[in-house]
Amino acid sequence: MKSYEERELLQDIRSDVSLKRYAALKQLYALCFSSVKNYVLKNSGTLEDAKDIFQDGATAFYYELLSDKFREEASLNTYLFSICKNLWLLKLRRQLKQSMVAIEGMENISEEMASKELDVTKIKELINSLKKDCQTLLIGFYYEQKSMRELMELFGLGSEQVARTKKLRCMSNLIDLVRDRGLTFESFLR
Repeated sequence: MKSYEERELLQDIRSDVSLKRYAALKQLYALCFSSVKNYVLKNSGTLEDAKDIFQDGATAFYYELLSDKFREEASLNTYLFSICKNLWLLKLRRQLKQSMVAIEGMENISEEMASKELDVTKIKELINSLKKDCQTLLIGFYYEQKSMRELMELFGLGSEQVARTKKLRCMSNLIDLVRDRGLTFESFLR
């Protein structure tokens, strides 16, 4: 059975009054974020990862609550934590799968090739073929190691998720250039 405070919090989250709903979501954050943050940090994540996962989990919870899919059989903290935990595990699985694909592709590189240096001028030429904003974003992220928040502010984007999406599109454009030009790993070696 839910405590009175949790029932009231659920009602406020469902409220049509935006200030009431905002206050309730802020309270939900205060109640639940620390357990999600601790879990993500203990499982190969960063504070930024924890914030992203919590945001996604809270959004999923909100829509489940509005569509009456939340049956109130568990506490809010337990329920939201399980959503966030599953989202984090899914993200880790995807990252592992991407890493495995990259490693499988690298298996074909001979020791001789691995000992060669990358031709930075060829990489620069390729990056310079992109639109200016993609050049700035990719160089900022990969070479200057700027955070998503810094990139979001640099480009005047609405959120870090928008910055991530933009980075993904820019990388996709770069990959398309590599494919269109028939380039391989060997193309970038001296």
